Amino acid sequence: MKIKIIFMLAVLVILAVSVAFSPVSLITETEAQSKSERQKKAEKVTDKSSKGSGEDKNVTQTRGKNSMTNKSTRTKTRGSGQKTCNIDLINETGYVIDIYIDGKFRGTMGEYDANYTTTGTGATKLYARAEFDDGSFLYWGPKNITCGSNSKDGYFEWTLTE
Repeated sequence: MKIKIIFMLAVLVILAVSVAFSPVSLITETEAQSKSERQKKAEKVTDKSSKGSGEDKNVTQTRGKNSMTNKSTRTKTRGSGQKTCNIDLINETGYVIDIYIDGKFRGTMGEYDANYTTTGTGATKLYARAEFDDGSFLYWGPKNITCGSNSKDGYFEWTLTE
C-alpha cells in the first residue's frame, strides 16, 4: 500500500513540474478563434534595410530617461483615434533595432525577436534603426500606415529583414 501511495505522489509531482515548466499556455477556444481572426485580418508588410550615416531626420525623440518629478514627460506618443491599433513587430535580422512611432522612441528589439506595441488608430509613421559602433546605421521605413481604416481594422504586422 505504501508503495502505491509513494508511486502516486511521484507521478503527481512529475506532472506538476511538467505543467509548471511547460512553454505552452492553455487558452480557450474563443481566444484561439479571436487570435486566428486577428492574424487573418492583419495587414502584413516586410521591409528591407537601407544604409545611412549622420543625423537622422526620422527620429524626433531618442531613448531617454523617465522623470520622477516631471509627469508632463510621461505623455502618450499617439492616440488621437478612439480605438487601439496593435502593431506586431518582427525582426528577422541579427541586429538590435530601435523602434520609433511617429518619430518617438518606443523600444528596442533583440536579434531575431518579435514584439508588439499599441498606438491610436489613424495615420502613423513607423521607423526602425540599427546603430553601429562606427557611427553608421541601417534603417527601415519610414513606413506610413493608417491603422483602423479598412477590413484589417486594428492590426498591422511589420517584418524587418536585411
